[in-house]
Amino acid sequence: MRLSPKPWAPRNTARYSAAWCRLIEDAFPNYQPTPEQTVRISGSEYRTPDVTVEFSAESQDPYPITPVHLCIEIISPGDRVSETLKKCEIYHEWGVPHTWIIDPQTRRAWQYAKGSNPVEIAQVGELTAGEIHLSLAEIFAVL
Repeated sequence: MRLSPKPWAPRNTARYSAAWCRLIEDAFPNYQPTPEQTVRISGSEYRTPDVTVEFSAESQDPYPITPVHLCIEIISPGDRVSETLKKCEIYHEWGVPHTWIIDPQTRRAWQYAKGSNPVEIAQVGELTAGEIHLSLAEIFAVL
């Protein structure tokens, strides 16, 4: 008997973020993923992506003040993709080269590289950010 995926709820974001961080840590030990880490975009502007990923050797404490390698946004019910894309554009303006948008409810995902348009990744595809690449099957397996 095949079980249906658990219904998506906003409270699951932290659990999914942590699981996806473990996926990245296990497969790419040179990178440090962190869930819900505040980043300083400018002197007085702060954002909190669902997951940030930076090179381990460049880890910034207590929070990044220079651009990280990847920001991941997880869409919650009620969020709009267009609003999430605007967040990604802010990260790109700051200098982040890669952003991912993941929608657990519809099991859709987009990758968005600085200087290009967002690309929806097919369910059999994989998200990439430089050396980091995860299949959607791996990503959605934690649901």
